[in-house]
Amino acid sequence: TVRVYTQSYVEAVIDYKKCIVCGLCATVCPTKAIIDPLAGKRKKAFILEDKCVGCMICLKNCPVQGIEGELKKPHKVDMEKCIGCEVCIQKCPVKAIQWR
Repeated sequence: TVRVYTQSYVEAVIDYKKCIVCGLCATVCPTKAIIDPLAGKRKKAFILEDKCVGCMICLKNCPVQGIEGELKKPHKVDMEKCIGCEVCIQKCPVKAIQWR
């Protein structure tokens, strides 16, 4: 019965249509009840400075505040914070972000 309850609870909490599989929930779970199957396998984002126009879109959309920069100046990814979720890559209008 505990297993059935647990499965029902997980299904009620995770909206799979919105989940981007970033692993952040596994990182912040205080009981380590959530396991990220991609932990240690994720690539990191890298911004091509010659292509970045400093639009701030990636910075505003990063779920872990892993991008630094000023308006109209090339941004940088904080490799310690990047969780490889791809949000910045998907949002960048000039395709200045790649995998490393």
